[in-house]
Amino acid sequence: MPTKVLLDNTLLAYWRPKDPKWMAERQAKWLRIFNYENSFEGDSWSKKKKLLKQYQDYFFKGKLTIDEDDELSINLVLQLAWHPSSDPGVWQYQTALQLPYWDPQETYYTYEYLKGISDYVSSYTDLTTADPSELNGREPQLFKFFYCEPGFPQFIQYFENKNSSVFKRNGIYAHHSLYATFALPLVVVGGRYFNALHQQLLPYLAEFLTDEAFDCDLYFRKKQCIAPTELETILTRRKEILVSALRVLDGEMPVENALKDIIASWYQQYLLGSEKWQTLLTEVKKQRSNTIVSSLQVTDQPVDKLAEQVETTVTALWPENFAALKQAFAEHGYNLPDGTSPHLDEILSTLFPQQRILLGLFTDAAYSVDDLTEPFDAFTYPLNRLCELSDSHQMSYQQEGDYLYLKADGKQVGKIYLDDPLDEGTGKDGVANYFKQVVKLAQQWFPGQVYCYGEDEFVLYVLPAEVVTLLVQQGFISKPDYFG
Repeated sequence: MPTKVLLDNTLLAYWRPKDPKWMAERQAKWLRIFNYENSFEGDSWSKKKKLLKQYQDYFFKGKLTIDEDDELSINLVLQLAWHPSSDPGVWQYQTALQLPYWDPQETYYTYEYLKGISDYVSSYTDLTTADPSELNGREPQLFKFFYCEPGFPQFIQYFENKNSSVFKRNGIYAHHSLYATFALPLVVVGGRYFNALHQQLLPYLAEFLTDEAFDCDLYFRKKQCIAPTELETILTRRKEILVSALRVLDGEMPVENALKDIIASWYQQYLLGSEKWQTLLTEVKKQRSNTIVSSLQVTDQPVDKLAEQVETTVTALWPENFAALKQAFAEHGYNLPDGTSPHLDEILSTLFPQQRILLGLFTDAAYSVDDLTEPFDAFTYPLNRLCELSDSHQMSYQQEGDYLYLKADGKQVGKIYLDDPLDEGTGKDGVANYFKQVVKLAQQWFPGQVYCYGEDEFVLYVLPAEVVTLLVQQGFISKPDYFG
């Protein structure tokens, strides 16, 4: 099929490129979105000229095409986020108009894109000149359109085909990326964008806190599919979240007001959860009232021994009291500027910006077409940056067919299957296994200096040994075994 223009005159009427006032408003919006996208390391729009032109043509003129390879010039999520109209009826009309031309996989790609949208604001994003996301502040409308009684059979079929990893309650769908945001992972981390797409599930969270959900991990795997040791970790994680939330609500851990409001809303939803969730809350409250947390003094113990001590004497230290951490840094000559976000990655990236290596995110949506073609920046960057920090090793890569081989000093470190970077079948040729090898290499090259932080994304720091020791003493345990 030759390239086809998809929007009709009814829809194009919403774009007014000949109206100077309208264009000035669009230019101002575009600049903030553009600045947001350009704030990411090694992945700015400035390097993607064809994509940038397609985006601008749609944003300012309403030009939307599908080519002979059934590829849309701009995905549906951004179409609606950037549409001049926020009327759901208009969105329905525009979606219906293009569905007959979609590749059968396009619905899957659309929801994978939604799943990959982050809840965090990058430390590199200057919010005085940039938006906190690319969605133009339309997260609430987009959540309703895609997750609350989706209006198209293709969308409902997507959820039904993913029934092993999707819950539905009262017409609202939640796959693990949405559900996990409030049910299992941290809710007290700073640096969040409080209006993010995944945050829109919050008012409905209690619907999903069922006994059935309690017996799953954050990817909705059933209890019988999870190793006993992993189940114990999941339960501990849930308790840590509750303790941290209670500390914020009791005024023991100061956070910004917007975050405190989010946590209060989350807690109110939690109180409406099923019996198993309530039992866990009761246990946590009892443990909290009976637990006295010891202060750890600076010692000369090895870092691994300190980690053991912290884990056996301190409850729920992730995240912990950032004020105490800031003071500890100051006592060792590392002074944080006022206004630093109370988020561990933000603190470390402020103090040690050149020592930070972002390994990546863990959804297919995190990888664009450009990432999967030379020079493969998304995959080469972590190993190359580690080699640069060592000043004595060299990274190289080689593509053979659908596989990318990454090497340090000529020895293979990773192998990526480019058709499926996550390698969801075996994991053998996926990014997780590659990142695991990068962490091991860092530990060999920088003994005692590697600090790993992993939640929705995974970050590795090469720090002075005294800083790693300080972090462990404060209860911030490195997670080098994040990938096993």
